[in-house]
Formats: sequence, structure tokens, C-alpha cells
Amino acid sequence: MNSLWNTYNSEFQIVLKRCRQFLEGQQETITRETLNIVESLKLDLENLIKNLELESDNDQQQRNTIREYKAILRTEINTKLQEEWEYLKKRELLSSNNYKPYSDLENGLDLNEEDNQMSSLLNNNQILNETGNRLSNINQIVNDTSMVGNDILMNLKQQRETLENSRQVLFNSNSYIDSSLTTLKSMSRRLVANKYISYCIIIVLILLILLVLYHKL
Repeated sequence: MNSLWNTYNSEFQIVLKRCRQFLEGQQETITRETLNIVESLKLDLENLIKNLELESDNDQQQRNTIREYKAILRTEINTKLQEEWEYLKKRELLSSNNYKPYSDLENGLDLNEEDNQMSSLLNNNQILNETGNRLSNINQIVNDTSMVGNDILMNLKQQRETLENSRQVLFNSNSYIDSSLTTLKSMSRRLVANKYISYCIIIVLILLILLVLYHKL
């Protein structure tokens, strides 16, 4: 495993721990600011998963770890965060409508007004549920798009490795070509030298023949 992968892995565990700490509190004490912080931490977790995928060496253990992190983010963090948002919206809705508990009815609260409030709350709750479902669908689309993007990044990484290997092969081939050219040049020089030596031998033989003929005459 490379050092960058280990660094991202450690950061993911730290951010995940913080995220769980925020979500493990009582629902009554969780505020909108807290959930916004968790949303930001969730984005950090998603980015860290992408970085882990980029730095992965296609090792089986690394792939299993990334798959486990995705499952935690999808089934634990997203689900818990959605539940907390729904509970917070219901709580704010009850507070804005000045909803009072059933015990107030015994103190003379008008039943018709209470029924109207309950009907309004139920309608608003239904709207919230529908909105939550739409957000879940959008979130699923975003996750699918993210997975496609990750696959594209993985393909680009593999193509980069292929190009680097091809470049290395070309570099080695270039070295072989240079070596071959050097050998050919050396052979060419030897051929020229042998040619001149042959000419010299022929000239010497001709001179010797002429010298012999001269002495005989």
C-alpha cells in the first residue's frame, strides 16, 4: 500500500468518527447547525473515498475496504442523517404551529382548532415525507453518477499506466536502435579500412611483379 492511500484511509476513519459522534446525540438536542456540520463531513467522506479509489493499487484488500466504506456511508451515515433531518423538521413544524400536547385539551383547548392543527400537521408531514423521498431519489442519482465518475477515473488511471508502460518500451527500443546504429557504423568503418588495405596489397603485388620483370629483362 502506498503512503497516500494510508493517509486518506486514516483521514476517513477520523472524519467518520467525528460524524458518528455528532449523530449519536439525543434527537432533542441536535440542531440544524449540527446537521449542517454532518453534511459537510459527509462530503469530506465522499471525497476521501474518491481519493482512495484513485490511489488504489487494485489490491483486493483495498477494494474490500473501499466497498465497506461506501456501505457505511450509504446505510449508516445517509440513513441516520436523513432521519435526523426529518425529526428536526417535524420538531420545528410543531414549534412554529404552537402545537400543544394532549394534556392541554383537558384545560379547555378547543377541539375543532386542535383537529385543524393536527390535520395541518399531518398534511405538512406528508409533504415532508414526499420531499424526503425525492431527496433520497436525487441522492441515489448523485451516488450513481459518482460511481460512474469513479469508474471513468479508474479507466483513466489504467490508461495512464498503459501509456507509461508503452513509453518505457519505446525508450528501450530507442536504446536498442542506438546500439544497432553504433554497431553498423563500426562495421562500415571496418569495411572501408579493409577496402583500402586490399588496394594497398594489390598495388604492392603489382610493384613486385614489375620489379621481377625488370630484373629478368
